[in-house]
Formats: sequence, structure tokens, C-alpha cells
Amino acid sequence: MFSKYFFIKKLDILPKKELTNAIFFLIFFIFLINSVAMRFYWYSILWWFDMPMHFLGGVWVGLAGIWALLYSGLFSSTSSDKQLVLRTMIIVFAIGFLWEVFEYTVQHLIPGANLADPIDSVSDIFFDLSGGAFALLYFFSSRPRWCIIKSWKRN
Repeated sequence: MFSKYFFIKKLDILPKKELTNAIFFLIFFIFLINSVAMRFYWYSILWWFDMPMHFLGGVWVGLAGIWALLYSGLFSSTSSDKQLVLRTMIIVFAIGFLWEVFEYTVQHLIPGANLADPIDSVSDIFFDLSGGAFALLYFFSSRPRWCIIKSWKRN
């Protein structure tokens, strides 16, 4: 006779394919919105438009950072959720900070370009970090915590 057994197995991470798909979808979406915004001068017309763009950029960098930390093999293994959160937020901050350095550099090289000021830079980094935190929330909320595996065993 067969009897049914259920085993519960803990799954710690979101599948690589799902995370990769989210990263590629998001970068395509950001490219599309940015192209339209550049074409219709939304960055000049809508003073707040760079805020959601920095948020989306933070989400994208956060997801890419999670992917790099967990799947690329370039970093030592991330053994805890705390380490993953800290390392991801450091990556998001570093990329956001480097982007602000780029904006300041362009502003000083192109006469009349008004890309950055200190208050705007702080706001941009805040939205980058908010996007990174959202990426972590997405990652932790959508990864399967427990998976029930059904198997049959002969008595």
C-alpha cells in the first residue's frame, strides 16, 4: 500500500530567473520612460520628475545588487539577511553617489547645464535609497519561504 507523506523544505532565495526577468523588465521600463521624458522635456517642465526616476533607478540598482551578491559568484557568500540588506544598501548608495558626482562633473563641463545642487543631490540619494529599500522588500516578500514537497512512500 502507498501512504502519502508531505515534507516541508525551506527555500531561502528567489529563483534566479524571476529576479533576472524583473531586472530586465525594469531597465527596459526606465529606458522607455526616460526616452519619452527627454523627448518632451519632462525633466525641465516637471520639477519633481527626477524623483520617481531616481526611485526606479534605486529599485533597479537594488535588484541588480541582490542578483550580484547572490548569483554572480563575484562576492563571498552572503550568509544572512542582515548582510544582504546592508550590502545591497551600500551598493545603492555608492551608485547613487557616483551618479551625483557625474551630474556635478557634467554641470561644470557644459556651460549653462543645471543638473545638480546640494539639496537636489540629497533628495536624489534619498530616492535612490528608498528604491533600494523597496527592492529589498520586493525580494523578501516574493521569495518562497517554505515549499511543501509531496512524495509517495510504499509501506
